[in-house]
Amino acid sequence: MQTRPEWSRYRLVVFDVDGTLYDQRRLRARIALSMAREVARAHDLSIISAIRTFRRLREQFAEEERIDFERQLFEATARACGRPEVFVRQVIEEWINRRPLLYLRACMFPNVSALFDAIRASNRSIAVLSDYPAIDKMTIMGLTADIVVSATDPDVRVLKPNPKGLLHIMKIAGMSPEECLFIGDRFERDGAAAERANVAVLIRSTRPHPRFTTFRRYDDPVLFGPVLAERCVRNPVLS
Repeated sequence: MQTRPEWSRYRLVVFDVDGTLYDQRRLRARIALSMAREVARAHDLSIISAIRTFRRLREQFAEEERIDFERQLFEATARACGRPEVFVRQVIEEWINRRPLLYLRACMFPNVSALFDAIRASNRSIAVLSDYPAIDKMTIMGLTADIVVSATDPDVRVLKPNPKGLLHIMKIAGMSPEECLFIGDRFERDGAAAERANVAVLIRSTRPHPRFTTFRRYDDPVLFGPVLAERCVRNPVLS
């Protein structure tokens, strides 16, 4: 059911990162081209195999809600690929964590920065809940959050749809579920985590959903208009 967010009661807005703040397909296309060049130069497909296996197992571990998933994930990927764990860690660090930073800003969705500015100008807090380390990504995108939490953090160690990361953010912020709005891009991960934490959620998607309110643009006049308008009222020069 599509419902408008009740901005008057939200004091904390939590954003997912990958696929929510930037176009993940566009980013991966750029990474794939760079990777293809590297594979052709080295005549070695082990990089592609390691990344595919890593992503597949990560999805599986998320569904299973494994605690301390990261350590198990590297071990399982290494076994499945028949390569040393140190090799897998090097590949993931380079191609999942570091290399995407080169293209990240160019893949941001339009109006994300404007919405962040409007939320901050309205005296609401902003948090980030990411499956991957997010501090460097936020810096590259020029976005600032009051709280940045990753599923790999010692106090979380579990992937969505487990709501532990979201609950942890609310505990840090001293906010109740009623005061929190979560914005993500995956129904089965972000949407489910929000439901289990009793938090309102918006999902960035081109597809409608029977349970979750969806949007396509960060300047959506119905869903984001109220908070964007608050910024204009507080800063008339922007209107």
